[in-house]
Amino acid sequence: MTPELVRILRLTNELTQAELAEKIGCSGRLIAFIERHERSLTERLANRIMIAFNLDEKKIQELRKLREAIVFDE
Repeated sequence: MTPELVRILRLTNELTQAELAEKIGCSGRLIAFIERHERSLTERLANRIMIAFNLDEKKIQELRKLREAIVFDE
């Protein structure tokens, strides 16, 4: 799980940072920090996210492949 995947999961589920935070039991500010790479995504928090979205390692790998396939214009 990476900060980019956290953001992708949040946005594809149409959640605000505050809504995601409430869903996994942390602060919206922490989600913002993680998404901006200002705080580390701990294993504990990654596990909470995986549980909240019913993800397993196979699904995480699929998300990583999808993320790599996305081309962002800058």
